[in-house]
This record gives sequence, C-alpha cells and structure tokens, in this order.
Amino acid sequence: MINNKELFFECLDNPTKNIDSVAREVLNKVVLPIDNDTSTELLERNGKLIDLITQYNNLNLKGDSTQNITILKNIDEILRYDGMNFCHFSQYLMIHDVTYDMYLNKLTIEEKEFIIKCYLKDRHQMYLNRGYSDIIFQVLNDNYSHKRKGSLGVEKIKKILSNFNIKRLDSENNIDDDIYFILPDAGDDKLFSKIIEKYAIHFDFKISHQGKMPDALIKINDSFLILEHKILKETGGGQDKQMTEIIDFISYDERFVNYVSFMDGILFNDLKEPRLSTKLYRDKENILENLNRCKFNYFVNEYGFNKLISNKLKKVFR
Repeated sequence: MINNKELFFECLDNPTKNIDSVAREVLNKVVLPIDNDTSTELLERNGKLIDLITQYNNLNLKGDSTQNITILKNIDEILRYDGMNFCHFSQYLMIHDVTYDMYLNKLTIEEKEFIIKCYLKDRHQMYLNRGYSDIIFQVLNDNYSHKRKGSLGVEKIKKILSNFNIKRLDSENNIDDDIYFILPDAGDDKLFSKIIEKYAIHFDFKISHQGKMPDALIKINDSFLILEHKILKETGGGQDKQMTEIIDFISYDERFVNYVSFMDGILFNDLKEPRLSTKLYRDKENILENLNRCKFNYFVNEYGFNKLISNKLKKVFR
C-alpha cells in the first residue's frame, strides 16, 4: 500500500498543469457552421426575431399598436428555441436585471412591451448598423463553457480509468467482477447502493452531507476506492466550500475502503507552500491530520490519482 502522506507530498512535487488537455474535448461546443453561406435553425430563428423587432418598431412609429401582443407572442415562441438565450436580445435582458427564464415565464405583456421599447432605443439600431453578427452565439457558448464544467469531472475520471482499461459496470449482475468502476453521481446511484450493501461499506459521508453521492467507486479485486473529484483553481466563495468538503471526505475511516479526494485544478499547487495564517495553510494542516489518522485514504492531484490506480493494478497482476 502506498503511504498516503508520502503520495500527497509527491503530488506537490508533480504539480497540476495550467492547461487541462481534457477540457477542450469536453467543453468545446460548436454552434456555427464554418461556411458563412450555410444556415441553421438557430440562425433562421434569430433572423426572424430581428425581423419581428423591426416590424414592432415600424408599426409603432406609425402609431399602430394593434399587433403588439401578437408580435410579442411570436417573439416568445422564437426565444424558447434551444440556444436563443445567447442571442443579442436575450443578453440585453440583463440590463434590466431580468433573466431569460424570467422574461419568458414571469413578465407580463406590459413589462415585455417596456423592455422591447427600451431595446429599440438602446440597442436595435446599433446592432442593425453592425449587421447583427451571428458570431455572438459562438462567443457566448465559449464564454459560458464553464457552465458545462460539471461534465468535465466525469469525463476526466472516465478517460483516466479507460487508459488503465478499467471498464464501467453496466449491470448489478456483475458487481462481483474483479475490476470495474461506476459513477454514482452520474446515474449509477442504484448500483452504488447495491454494492455498498453487499460489501458492508458504511459510506457515512452520505449521511452527514444530505445524501450526497460520490463521483466514482472503483473496485479492484477486494479493494474499493470511493472517489470525490473537484476542479479547483482559486480560493474564495464556493471554491472554499468545495475544498472543505473534499478534506472532510478523507476523514471517514473504513478498512478495505480507500476514500480518495482527487483535487484537480491548479489550486492544488498552492498547497505546497501556503502562507501562514491563511485558509489554505489551515487546509493543508487538516489534510495531513486526516491522512495521518486515516491511513487508507488519499488526497491527490491527477499525477497522484494515476499513480494510485497503477499501484493497485500492479498488485492484482503480480
């Protein structure tokens, strides 16, 4: 068995890279065709939206408001199409502290009329003069790629385990197999419950954290690794809360079960020499305290997780 404290310090000597090679594979979502002459349903609908806003404006300039409600309903129908939350008009809603969902589902007709009239005054002619570029859809998809980061952790785990030829379990009939992994927090919760019941694993972390499932369970012969994965790049706010959670994760001591906190992201590197009296300094002390008390548990970065899995498999195939 690898000494857990030695592996932690070894991880600090093998820092996390600034650029994650898996990120682009997971987060890169292309919504525009490369060819400018090729259209899509999203672009067609955006064109209709611009036409409707222009029509609304032209009619009202003539003093004709009889079609206002009909136009607003047509605008709503177009906006509900997937991806239209990134169009120029939807983004303008933020100026009014109104979200895309609020506009579609909460606002009255009168409130929507107010926003349309403000949009006509504040933005419409500006965007018409610049051609209402479709590039906004790709730019905002790139900008909001962090919203898809939840799937990045899952794909990272899957990729690493695939490199070791560890396959995902697909049936409870095979829970006695020697080597496999499951993703309890990504659809395998029932399998997880079956496995911990059969093998008398307590997993008390679930009780003290509102029923939270771990990110992965890995079985290698008679050894179980229960994994919590976090991508952390800086301190503050929600990141501090997640750090506290993965430190707590390795405080649960069960023989034949390795609780593994896989801390991805460059914040791990800052644990090497944290400044005195900072939260990160106290975090490092708490990590070492838990590792010292729970000899079967691990706190690792990507380097350490790979080494831990490799070591487990070497014992199997000796």
